[in-house]
Amino acid sequence: MPAPVIIYRTTDPAQWGTGKGALLTPTEFDQNNYNMSQAIQQIELLEPNNIVSISVSGNQMTITMSDATQYVFALPTATMKFTGAWQPLHQYYANDMFTADDGLYFVNRNYVSDPDFNPNHGDIQGPYASLMMPFPTKFSVGMSFPGQPGFGIAADEYEAQAMFSYRADRAFYIPAGATGSVGGLFIQATADIVLPVMRNLEQIGSVNIAAASVVATFDFLDPQQFLPGDVLRVLRPMDLDLTAKDLTITFQATLGNFEPVS
Repeated sequence: MPAPVIIYRTTDPAQWGTGKGALLTPTEFDQNNYNMSQAIQQIELLEPNNIVSISVSGNQMTITMSDATQYVFALPTATMKFTGAWQPLHQYYANDMFTADDGLYFVNRNYVSDPDFNPNHGDIQGPYASLMMPFPTKFSVGMSFPGQPGFGIAADEYEAQAMFSYRADRAFYIPAGATGSVGGLFIQATADIVLPVMRNLEQIGSVNIAAASVVATFDFLDPQQFLPGDVLRVLRPMDLDLTAKDLTITFQATLGNFEPVS
């Protein structure tokens, strides 16, 4: 459709060009209006071109119009990579995923991890990695011995008898230092108390309570793995204390198998 002829009074080279340079006659004025009216009617008669369908195949999106014209666009694709258990001082990249103690994490942008896992590690833009899916990895194994710890339990061929035993029904490990474990007495002892901790018949550590203290400390140099069927045993102290009372111990363990980071 040709552009309508419009007569202008003035001249503007940047817009409509050369004008008449004088007042328009009534006929010229009406002709301008008529030409614009005709142009508008022609536009109204045009068949609308609407979107008929949108389809996606792989990373290609196709938009089909009512006149059968198609527009194809390549969709951006995010590539995610699972990197396994969290590693210290490791280069992580955006869209990486890793597991830590409390769940599955998604890496928001490139960064190098801290020497120790820190879920809040980040900068002014926010955390470098975000928790996507929490899952339980910790569980507790607790024991109590009312009264004076070890009294009434005779020593045997293993040099001491267990005050508490727990048979594992799943794989777990107690971390080095028994991190997260707690224990203590309600009434303090007059001498040091040492409680050997066994895996089956092997001593793997000890629970210690100093004289005049009610708080236990844990001596586990290395992570200690338990497999289904293994027995965790806390033995009576070799030297019984007449004043200590009401012993409680809770070991914090981690589900699964301990695998040192290479």
